[in-house]
Amino acid sequence: MNKYLVIFFLLAGFYVFGQNEKVSNLREQIRSHPDKDTFFVNRLNELSNQPLLTLSSRDSAANEALKMAREIDYSKGEMTALQALSEIKYLQGNMDGSISFLDQALVIAESENDNLAQFDILIDKAMTQMNVGQNNNGLETLMKVADLAEKLPGKRWLSQAQGAIAAYYSVAQIDLPLAMEWSLKSLNTAIEAGCVQCQENTWIRMATIDSIIGDHEQALIYCQKVMKSMQDRDADKNNNLRNSIGER
Repeated sequence: MNKYLVIFFLLAGFYVFGQNEKVSNLREQIRSHPDKDTFFVNRLNELSNQPLLTLSSRDSAANEALKMAREIDYSKGEMTALQALSEIKYLQGNMDGSISFLDQALVIAESENDNLAQFDILIDKAMTQMNVGQNNNGLETLMKVADLAEKLPGKRWLSQAQGAIAAYYSVAQIDLPLAMEWSLKSLNTAIEAGCVQCQENTWIRMATIDSIIGDHEQALIYCQKVMKSMQDRDADKNNNLRNSIGER
């Protein structure tokens, strides 16, 4: 089998296994939790964002979370549910509906002076705008995101904003050199922030760009970096678990 396909299937296998386990855990937590409170809403919102579930299942969980969040006056849960519903509309091809849910969420985030929520919502809005051909609006929204990132603690958010701008140039403008330039900015910021997952996301983006331009050897190097990083994180997690229960 081609070595690039082997890398791809290994990455896919790690991802699917982890997602299946997470869905099972979330369903069990929801089933066994008797109170309709913020914990319940949060688990429903997490469930609604699991990509392996059908859109119908995700929509049901998001709507239940939205209803419950409004009943208990839980604004953060309401914003998250609206974002989930926006993503579902997006996946169904209803871009106007997707942006409408995001605008509703943004109103709440602004009223709460929640910069992090505004950051997340605006990134989603920019990606949606780009997918309906509103490229200039999308870039303008991303620049607002970058400004918000400067107000947030730590640099991981700035790395994410830079990565989103890289995606803009890669997808909306098909300007791969500029996309790689912003990806490198994102990677350097991620290293400064000590954000391992940010680095992994950037390596995946850079591997994609290199694959498109035909540099498969460099793309493979980035894929291998992602695999090693994921394995190291799993090893650290297992070591921490053993240490917490006194095992050596």
